[in-house]
Amino acid sequence: MSSPSSKRLAPRRVKRMRRPARPAGFTLVELVLVVMILGVLAGVAAPQYRHALAATHLEAAARSLAANLRYAQATAISTATTVTVTIDPAAETYASSSLGDRDRLDARLNVNLAAHGHGVAIAASSFGVGTNVSFNFRGEPSAAGAVTLTSNAGDAVISVNEVGLVEVAL
Repeated sequence: MSSPSSKRLAPRRVKRMRRPARPAGFTLVELVLVVMILGVLAGVAAPQYRHALAATHLEAAARSLAANLRYAQATAISTATTVTVTIDPAAETYASSSLGDRDRLDARLNVNLAAHGHGVAIAASSFGVGTNVSFNFRGEPSAAGAVTLTSNAGDAVISVNEVGLVEVAL
């Protein structure tokens, strides 16, 4: 008989437990964290975007009014007639019965800033004693003056000097 000490025990193999492979993708915590960071960034950027958009609308309205005043002046010179642009700050409109609308061939120039819904308004208009400006056959205005447009982004002034130069100051 063999003694217990004489019997050699075979070494036991120890099985190492493998960690299960981590599935590809993101955890819910990681996704929530990313969404929160994007929300904070959007909250910071939104007011600046709104201001930039308002400034762009103000600049576009000011440049459009200046272009229409130059159009009235050029039409007065080319037709050797007087062309009047009527500016109404209370109604937030400007119009001319002598000018065609460059965007609509069958209509007269009539621009309503309030109808555009961009928050741009006519704050003031002064040309001599009234709010209208007329250009004679030489392109000279009836009186020098200015139109002030306003919005949340600030003011823009469209001026016409005594020789008819139309300028925009933002």
